[in-house]
Amino acid sequence: MKNKMFKLLLICVLVAFLFLAGCTEKTDTADQTNNKDNSDDINQDNQTDNTTILVTPIYPNMTKSLFYNESFWEETNVDSDLTKEMYQSNSSIETIISWYENTDNLNDWTIKSTKLIGDNETLLVAKGEVFLQYEAESVFIACMVSKDTSINAETIIGIARGTWTLVNNSGFKD
Repeated sequence: MKNKMFKLLLICVLVAFLFLAGCTEKTDTADQTNNKDNSDDINQDNQTDNTTILVTPIYPNMTKSLFYNESFWEETNVDSDLTKEMYQSNSSIETIISWYENTDNLNDWTIKSTKLIGDNETLLVAKGEVFLQYEAESVFIACMVSKDTSINAETIIGIARGTWTLVNNSGFKD
């Protein structure tokens, strides 16, 4: 009986060893694949390539927003087919729009238009918008202070990107 228990235990240990050896081999293979993928990226970086990655200019004092507000996009009349991102900043709307008006910050993007919209009741700037274009790509940037918070609250910034035909129809509703 002890002999059978010993054999059974030995078989279990061997099976576990073989199983773990197989897992280790697959992990090594995955690591080798990752290393190969990384080396391919390095080789591609060293090659001169005619393709350009088009990066949307991002105001430096913005952080990715932790919330997504669909009503913001409705208020700014942004088409559902556009790629949308939400940001926030402690900077004023005027400061953000001024940064986008400085062409040194835009890396080949062209300013189509900018606008600051005042609030008639408070006589403060309540909203701002920027339209940028680079060849077939376009960007709409909308800024506003949330209506649900005080005037010292963070500025909410929405960036929508796509074709000029879709972006051109964006903008705050009157």
